Amino acid sequence: MLSPINKKPEICKIVATYFLFGCAWIFFSDSILGFLVKDTNTLTTLSTYKGIVFIFLTSALLYLLLARFNRKINQALDENRRSNEKLQFLVKNSSDILVILDKNGRQQYVSPVVERITGFTRAELEGKTLDTIIHPSDQNRVKDAFQNAVKHPDNTFTVQYRHLHKSKKWVHCEAVAQSFLHESSVNGVIANVRDNTEAMKAIEALAEKDALLGAMLRNLPFDFWARGNDLRVIMQSEESIKLWGDLISDPSIDWKFDPSTMAAWQRNNELALKGETVSGECELINCAGEQRVFHTIVVPILDGKEKLGILGINIDITDRKLAEQALRESEERFYHAFQYAPIGMALALPEGKYVKVNRALCSLTGYSRKELLSKTFQDITHPEHLTDDLANVQKMIRGEISFYQIEKCYIHKDGHVIWVLLSVSSIFNEDRTVKYFVSHVVDISSRKQREDELRKGDYLMKKIFDMLPIAVWFLDKDGNVRHQNNMGLEILASEPGLPFLGPRKIKVWRLPSLEPIEDENRASVKAFRKGITTVDELLEIETRDGKRKTVLNYATPIYDEERKIDGAIVVNLDISDRKKLEEQLILAQKMESVGRLAGGVAHDFNNMLSVILGNVELAMNLLSSDDPVLKRLRVVSDAAKRSAALTQQLLAFARRQPVSPQLLDLNGTVEEMLKMVRHLIGEDIELIWSPARNLPSIHIDPSQLDQLLVNLCVNARDAIRGTGTISVDTQHAVITRTTSTAYSKIPPGKYAVLTVRDNGCGMSKEIMSHLFEPFYTTKGQGRGTGLGLAMVYGIVTQNNGFIDVISEPGKETIFMIYLPSFTIPSDESGDREEQVDLCHGNETILLVEDEPMLIDLTKDMLVELGYTVLTAISPIEAIRLNKEYLGKIDLLITDVIMPEMNGRDLARAITSCCPGVKVLFISGYTADVIAHHGVLARSVHFLQKPITSKALAAKVREVLESEATFKL
Repeated sequence: MLSPINKKPEICKIVATYFLFGCAWIFFSDSILGFLVKDTNTLTTLSTYKGIVFIFLTSALLYLLLARFNRKINQALDENRRSNEKLQFLVKNSSDILVILDKNGRQQYVSPVVERITGFTRAELEGKTLDTIIHPSDQNRVKDAFQNAVKHPDNTFTVQYRHLHKSKKWVHCEAVAQSFLHESSVNGVIANVRDNTEAMKAIEALAEKDALLGAMLRNLPFDFWARGNDLRVIMQSEESIKLWGDLISDPSIDWKFDPSTMAAWQRNNELALKGETVSGECELINCAGEQRVFHTIVVPILDGKEKLGILGINIDITDRKLAEQALRESEERFYHAFQYAPIGMALALPEGKYVKVNRALCSLTGYSRKELLSKTFQDITHPEHLTDDLANVQKMIRGEISFYQIEKCYIHKDGHVIWVLLSVSSIFNEDRTVKYFVSHVVDISSRKQREDELRKGDYLMKKIFDMLPIAVWFLDKDGNVRHQNNMGLEILASEPGLPFLGPRKIKVWRLPSLEPIEDENRASVKAFRKGITTVDELLEIETRDGKRKTVLNYATPIYDEERKIDGAIVVNLDISDRKKLEEQLILAQKMESVGRLAGGVAHDFNNMLSVILGNVELAMNLLSSDDPVLKRLRVVSDAAKRSAALTQQLLAFARRQPVSPQLLDLNGTVEEMLKMVRHLIGEDIELIWSPARNLPSIHIDPSQLDQLLVNLCVNARDAIRGTGTISVDTQHAVITRTTSTAYSKIPPGKYAVLTVRDNGCGMSKEIMSHLFEPFYTTKGQGRGTGLGLAMVYGIVTQNNGFIDVISEPGKETIFMIYLPSFTIPSDESGDREEQVDLCHGNETILLVEDEPMLIDLTKDMLVELGYTVLTAISPIEAIRLNKEYLGKIDLLITDVIMPEMNGRDLARAITSCCPGVKVLFISGYTADVIAHHGVLARSVHFLQKPITSKALAAKVREVLESEATFKL
C-alpha cells in the first residue's frame, strides 16, 4: 500500500496532463477550424462534432492515464507486499529482538523472537515500560542511553543490561537504539536487542582463564619470570618475588644482587636474546643472601620470527642435590648396615641361589662368603623345614603373597642345627615379576631354648602365683571369682565361680577415718560394674582368721575386644610392715637433722675445749706438786675432759666422728671388753658370754665397738631392778632374698650378729618409737644423758650395720646388732697398734688454724717439744708462707674446717709444691672433708680435738716417722 506522499505526484501528473491536453485541443482545434472553415454554420456544426470528438479523446486519454496510474499502484502494492513479507520474515527469524519504544519508554512493538529469548510473549511485553523488565542495577544505565537516543536522533547508542526472563532468571542483552520520533510512520525509538548471554559467558570464561593463568603463573612453585627486549621484568611468579623482590613494582632493585648472580643472569639473558635456549645448573644468591642451587632454563619469546622478549624459570634443586648427596651417603650406610648388621641378611635369586650375603649370616652358618655365594638356601635348610619354605617361595613367585616369616632350622657347616627366624620380602622387576628375595635371619636358638625352659617353668609360675604375698582375684563381669591365689583364698575364703561379695565377705574400713565401706562403694564392685579404676586405696581389712591388716587396694576393669567390661582384677598389698618402716624412716630423718646440729656444735665446742685443756696443761707444768692451785686446775681439766667425752658422744651419734676401721675378731674384742663391763654392771647382775665358733671378722673402729658394747650393757643394767641377767652372744647370720622378707630393713648378705639381752622391765611401743632419739631418756634426773642408744645407732649405721630391737613391757629386751662380715687377709692382723713413744723433735712444722687462741696454744706446745713452728691464721697465708720460706717444711698441721679453703684442699696445694711434706689434720668436726662417710683412709693422719700436749706429741712423732705420705 502506497503512502499519500507517493500518490500525490501521480494525481498531479494526471490532472496536469488532462488540463494541458484540453487547453491544447481547444486552442489548436479552434485555430485549425477557423483557418479552414469560414462558414459560421458549418463552423458551428463542426464545433459540435469537435466537442464530441474532444469528449471521446479526453475520455480515452483519461482512461489511459488512469490505467497507467492503476498499473503503477498495483506494482507498488506488489513491491510493498513483497517487502513486508521479507521484513516480517526477517523480523520473525532474526536472532535479535526488534523493539519500538515511545517517548516514555513504553514498548509499542516487540518482535516475536522475544518469546524465545525471554520466555515472555509479545502480548505480555507490549505496553510495559522498561523498569519492569530490566535488572534494578542496570536501570539507570539503560535510562541514560534511552534519553541520549531521544536527544540525539542522528546517533545510535549501545547499552548492555540484564533482561528479566519469565523463569525469574536474568538474560544478558546488548541493545543498539536510535530515535525515529520525527518519522511519522514510526514515531518512536527503535532498538535492536541481542541476546548477549553466551558472549558474556565467553567473556567471563576468558576472564576466568586469564585470572587462572595469572594465578597459575603467580603461584608456580618455582621462580618464573619474563622480560621484554629491554630486559625489564614484565611477569613474575610469587616464588620469584620471594627470591628476588617485586621487580615489576620496583624496577630499581633489579640488577642489584650479588655480582656472581648478576653475571650468571647477564650471560643467560644475552644468549636467550640471541635466540638460544639456555638450560643448566647454577648457584645463585637471592635477596636474602642465601646461596641456593637452581636448574635454570631461559628461552626466547617468539611471535613468528619476531622476538618479543625472554622467558625463564629457576627451579630450586638445592634440596634435591642434598637428597642426592644423602642418597649416596644412605647407599654407603646401607652397604655398611648390610655388611655389619647384627643379624644375617642375604639377597637371593628366585631359584634360591645367593647373590649377596653379609658377615653375620656367614658367621651364623659357619661358611665363608665365597662358599655361601656358591650355594642355594635349599642347601643349608634342614630337610624337615624345606617343604614349607619352598611352598612360601612359590606363593611369592605367583604373587599371592609379598612377605612371609617362618621359624626354621639351618644346618651349620660343622653339622649342628641352628634355629632361626627367617623373614623374606621381594624386590620386583618393572613387570612385577620377582627379581630378588631379601632375607633377614635372626638366630633364635637361645629363644627356643628359653621357650622350652618357659614351658617347663609354666607349672612353677603357677606355683609362684599362688605363693605371691599379695592377694590377687580375677572376677568375671558378674562379680564371680574366676581365679585367685592362696593369699586371696586366705583373705576371702571363696571358691572360684562364687560371688566375690558372697556370705563370707571380709570386713573393710577406709583409712584413716575407719569408715565401714558398703558393697556398692567397694572398688571391686565399681570396677566390674562401672569400669572405674581404683589405685592406692588405703584400707584396713579383717581377714578370715580375724586378723586386721593395712592394705593398699587396687581394682581395675578388664575389657574384651569390643571395649566392653568383661570383669575386673582386684589386688590387695599388705603394707602393715611398710607402715612400720615409714615410721623408722621418719625417725632416721629426725636423727639426721639433730645429727647435723650436733656436728656443728661439736666443732666450735671442741675448739674451746682445746684452748681450755691446753692452757690448763701448760699451767700445771709450771706449778709444783704441792701448789694449792694445782688441785683447782685438775678440777678444771677433769670437767673439760668430761665435756670432751660428751662431745665425742654427740659426734658418734651424728656419725660425724672420723674413725679408722680395721678388721677385728668380734669374739676376741668383745671378750676383752667384757672384763671392764663386769665392773660397770655390778655384782648383782650375772653376765653370760656365749661366743659362736668360727665367726667371721668385722670391719670397725675398735673404740667404736667398745663404746657400742658398753652403752648396750649399761642400758641393760639400768633396765634391771635388783638382780638379773645380761646375756651377750655372737652368731653368724646369712640373710637371703627369701629370708629378707622377715627382716624387711636388712638387705641380703652375710652378717656377724652381736646380741645383748636382759630380763629387765622391757619397753612399751611408745618408748621404742623414741628409742634412738638423742637426749630421750626414761631414767631419772642426773642418771642419763639420753645419748647412749643414739650413739649406738650412729656407730652401727656408720659401719653399714642394722639394729633389731625386740621388747614388750614386763618381758626381756633383745638388741641384735647386724654388722657386715669380712674375711681377714693373710697379711692382716687384729692386734691393736702400739702407741708411739712420746719424744721431742727438731723438725719444722707449718701450723694452720683459724682460731687465734688455739693456734697460739698449739704453737707453744710444739715449741716446748723442740719443733720449729711456722704459723698461719688462714690457708691463703699458709700457701704464701710455704712459698716464701727458704728452709724445709717437714710437717703440715692444719684444721679441717676453715674459711676460704678447707684443710684437704690446703694439703693438696702444699704437697703439690713440696711432695715430701707430711700432713696431720686436727679438727673437732671433719664434715666428711677428709673422711668418706666418716671413715678415714689409712694414708690420712688425724687428731681429734680437743687436743692435749701428750696426744699432740705422740701423734706428731707418729706422722713424722711414718712412711706413708698424704693421699686423699
